[in-house]
Amino acid sequence: MSNGKDLTQIIYAAFRYNGRSELIAMERDVLVRKEGYSAQSYIWALEEGLMPVYEPLDIYQMDNAPIHILKLIKEWLETHGV
Repeated sequence: MSNGKDLTQIIYAAFRYNGRSELIAMERDVLVRKEGYSAQSYIWALEEGLMPVYEPLDIYQMDNAPIHILKLIKEWLETHGV
């Protein structure tokens, strides 16, 4: 059983009552420590996965994973009306 530290790939998907997004393999950011996932990695996943299926008044729910609560992510979601 993995404790999370051995994860090698994060997959993003958005689900809604009448459909879902494509599965998006998030890209690692070579500019961050240990070439991990960054706010920019997550924004790319949102652009590729969420925005094609998101409609105004949809409710977008996230957990409180550290990447989800970054100021840059909150600003991106607000700018895009999410």
